[in-house]
Amino acid sequence: FLFSLIGPVADRLHHLSISEQWKVGKIVHYQNSIYGNIVVVKKGEQYTFFFDGIPVVTTPLPDVTHTEDLVHLSLLSHPEPREILVISGGAGGVINEILKHKIKRVDYAELDPVLLQVVQKFPTPLTERELSHPRVHIKYVDGRYFVKETDHKYDVVLIGISELSKQEKQKAKHT
Repeated sequence: FLFSLIGPVADRLHHLSISEQWKVGKIVHYQNSIYGNIVVVKKGEQYTFFFDGIPVVTTPLPDVTHTEDLVHLSLLSHPEPREILVISGGAGGVINEILKHKIKRVDYAELDPVLLQVVQKFPTPLTERELSHPRVHIKYVDGRYFVKETDHKYDVVLIGISELSKQEKQKAKHT
């Protein structure tokens, strides 16, 4: 009898605890993966996806200034960008901005498949277009490992994380 009460009470306490931590909107999803904690907060029609407490995707209206600056300035630094590598942080605007250019291929390395599964659970036209576009190839792999192991040459590499070592950034820069 006691065990039958513990489950619902524990679930309710867990939900209350999470709600207390995330006061920026309504929590619509909370999940742990082997790589980290994923929380989705909804405020109005806007979804913000947090990974270990850091906002990683905002949709349907991303941070346009940051996204456009990151993508367009990077792609304009190359005379003819065709092959693009995105290491983390591609969903929610970055890939969409890349696709505005005459690129041939976007390889998108994202460590945690659960993160993109959760993004797809709350679809918007932006994320649906990005993640299903025929020129976009999603690789569920640590970006550091991918950079180290790939023989593919990229014209531009966009890095949505800062944990790459100096040596890994150099290799990415010269691929």
